[in-house]
Amino acid sequence: MVDSANNIILSGRALYRDNQILSNLKDASEGGCGALGLISNIKVKGKHIYQPSVQMQNRGNGKGGGIAAAGLDPDYLGISNQVLKENYLLMVAFTDTSVMEELEQNFITPFFDIADARVWETKGDYRDLGLTIKPPEVKRYFVRVKPVLLKKFMTDLPGISARDAEDEFVWRNSYKINDSFYAGTDKRAFVLSHARDLAILKIVGYAENVIQYYGLEEMPANIWLSHQRYPTRGMVWHPGGSHPFIGMNQALIHNGGFANYHPMT
Repeated sequence: MVDSANNIILSGRALYRDNQILSNLKDASEGGCGALGLISNIKVKGKHIYQPSVQMQNRGNGKGGGIAAAGLDPDYLGISNQVLKENYLLMVAFTDTSVMEELEQNFITPFFDIADARVWETKGDYRDLGLTIKPPEVKRYFVRVKPVLLKKFMTDLPGISARDAEDEFVWRNSYKINDSFYAGTDKRAFVLSHARDLAILKIVGYAENVIQYYGLEEMPANIWLSHQRYPTRGMVWHPGGSHPFIGMNQALIHNGGFANYHPMT
């Protein structure tokens, strides 16, 4: 079947050899970002989105690459299935590791019960991958909001469920982390993702570099997103500007630019 399809494609090329307009067209050198999604009811290893990501290189320019994975494997992550399903996987990127203790003392240990915390392992020297900006060191935390704090938080949110309130608490805490460590000119750390059963990693580089540097080739997941960024505005020197972006339990990649319909000023 594959040979038959290839033969059809190859034979069809003869139709265009004498077409002067098509023969003068240049191969695309860039596009409006590259977006890839893969969903399977059987867990698929990250190595299977590596080559498709490489094929999207002409849709980016190496200024931003990102990967999202959902439907994770608890055994691969070294945790129980209960921890994976019930806890929030808080992924924090540190471009300056000297602030890790400060961030944890102010925004993690006071508010969360931590089931597991460890630095995401990396593979080799980033310069061997052709990267010019060192990817952030990423630490992952499986957390739940401390019950006494959640109960107090819910008094200001009448009628909301405990889980929805916990989502809101986590989201607001991530906002405070980003406001303290990322919003200024000295960008030292930011939240990559904070969802249940979802992980996001991103760098200044290409999406396939994320797979290589963070060792995702053997990591199983049911859902994969890959994004090659071709920025025309915004920060192009910092991984925080790369896709995927986050909501609460969502990861977003898009092709093209978002702009306000009405002026902000």
